[in-house]
Amino acid sequence: MAYGIISLLPILFIIAIVFFFLRLRKTAVKRATIHFSRKLHFALITGYVVFLLAVLVISEFVEQQHQPPSFTSELTESDYFELDNSISSGEISEFIPSSLLIEKRTHPAGEKLKIQNSYDSAYIYIERKNDADEIIEEFIYKPMLFFDQQDASDMVNVTKPIWKDATITVPRQPLTEIRKATFHDATLLNQMTSKGFRNPSIGSSTSRPLIIHLLVPKDVVIETLTGGYIEFVEK
Repeated sequence: MAYGIISLLPILFIIAIVFFFLRLRKTAVKRATIHFSRKLHFALITGYVVFLLAVLVISEFVEQQHQPPSFTSELTESDYFELDNSISSGEISEFIPSSLLIEKRTHPAGEKLKIQNSYDSAYIYIERKNDADEIIEEFIYKPMLFFDQQDASDMVNVTKPIWKDATITVPRQPLTEIRKATFHDATLLNQMTSKGFRNPSIGSSTSRPLIIHLLVPKDVVIETLTGGYIEFVEK
């Protein structure tokens, strides 16, 4: 909206000048020819140049205040899908980027492990260990969010699973507000050039929730309480 107002300022300035001279002619007792002296001509040109410079400075300031978020991640959508495939097949590839991992945690294992994923806030993969070492290993991988093939996953708010009394609970994930702005050439600029209005496309997006990968000792009984997105890895 600020860009639209700025683009109209030169037009409003010209209209104000025309309106001023029209009023001046109406108030004159006799019809007279308006003569522009050198001083008046120079003053008008100087005022207009100063006005354009002021508009330029204001537009630069507004543009800096509305800079879009930068996407510096080198990850692609295929990296996220490769992670899913590797975990579900029980073969974590060494080529999986470490930047996908949010955190690795360990928890003491009891006789039973209860899993609660009421809000389907994560994909939970459960893999059995070959031994009973009384340690549950938890790998938390970040969710995926792509806008127009740009990785915005680091902007997503995440709440990690809660462990209490041999129960892992995946809470409802917090909302993430992401605003995407699209810009087009100002109306005044389009009138001064041969280029027409460009209608920006909405674009596409791809997303998936958190991934929780659990390595559980072979003798621990696993009970799923509520929710879906829970898969047992079969090697």
